[in-house]
Amino acid sequence: MEERVYDKDPYCRSCEGTVLWCRPAQKQGKTVYEVAFDRVLFYPEGGGQPSDTGTAGEARVLEAHQREGQVVCTLDRPLEPGSQAVQVLDWDR
Repeated sequence: MEERVYDKDPYCRSCEGTVLWCRPAQKQGKTVYEVAFDRVLFYPEGGGQPSDTGTAGEARVLEAHQREGQVVCTLDRPLEPGSQAVQVLDWDR
């Protein structure tokens, strides 16, 4: 189970996390990448509330969802499993 930073500090705007896994997926005819982190900053979509967005390293975080108890972020480019990525919220959104 990942550490959900947003539960501990809802005003946190950035944190570093390790990429647990990354896999390609298709969304609206485009290849995107689903990624899980050991520490996640992005609140997932749910209950009518849209997910947080922002960046993770050089990648844009397009959305976040909870799947089988884990927060999975959808990114516009892959991240290497085991690498560290600084996650930054799009705070203005």
